Amino acid sequence: VFFMFIIIIHMIGIILFAYVTLRLVLPLAAPRPVKAALVVFVFLISQYHGLLRLSGMLASPELPRGLTILASWLSISLVLCFVVLVARDLALLLRYALRKSGVLRPVPFSPGRRALGVAGAAGVALALGGVSVQQAMRVPDVRRSELVLNGLPPEMDGLSLAHITDLHATKLLYGSRVAAVVDRVNALQPDLILCTGDMVDG
Repeated sequence: VFFMFIIIIHMIGIILFAYVTLRLVLPLAAPRPVKAALVVFVFLISQYHGLLRLSGMLASPELPRGLTILASWLSISLVLCFVVLVARDLALLLRYALRKSGVLRPVPFSPGRRALGVAGAAGVALALGGVSVQQAMRVPDVRRSELVLNGLPPEMDGLSLAHITDLHATKLLYGSRVAAVVDRVNALQPDLILCTGDMVDG
């Protein structure tokens, strides 16, 4: 099961790599050595999580935290870049169909406009990837919910529960963040604290 999971992660990475390479890297007006370096770079990013899972280094203290943050940002950005490029290509296909049907007026091809669109897609993906990593690393807010349970014994009315889940303690989500989460939960002074699932990665 584990190796099947690893294979699936690698295959997803290959799909992301192939699409982003074909639609973003290869069309660039850049020298071949630069393109080749970018292709290798994108491939390594696409295989980042699979390689970590296979090597067991996901929570390794030997992996520098700065490198972990950078790699996480780039791998998330790669996924978002794939999504943005697919959305852009679907929009281009729709525009092409509307032009063929005469709904829209044909517009001459512009290399500058195409380059701007590709750069915009990459920029949006990188920006959203950075926001995603920042949001993942911050201490989560407390969300309060009141539950009404039929048949609850009267003596348990007003019982307070604090639910913590998916802390994913790693070099990315490090000890001081976990300590801050613990302090925030303890400050609530709940009657019960429930810890469910994925407390540590690796």
